[in-house]
Amino acid sequence: MRTLGMDVFKQQKVEDFYEIGEELGSGQFAVVKRCKEKSTGMEYAAKFIKKRQSRASRRGVRREEIEREVDILRDLVGKPRGPTGRPLVAL
Repeated sequence: MRTLGMDVFKQQKVEDFYEIGEELGSGQFAVVKRCKEKSTGMEYAAKFIKKRQSRASRRGVRREEIEREVDILRDLVGKPRGPTGRPLVAL
């Protein structure tokens, strides 16, 4: 498995480009929320990876887990998924 450099993690605020809506689901270290692109009005589901320790997890999230999740998402970006057939985009 390849590892990623810190350049993958963008420094821009997601809120500058997207309106963040309600939570659609969550997992061990990520939350999926509805979002709307401000410039086009297109709606997406955005996955937000938790970088801090949650109340439910005493061990927090290891860097390797975050990098693995980013690798998986990067492999999926641009490929049609889900019932809409829309491609995934990286935020």
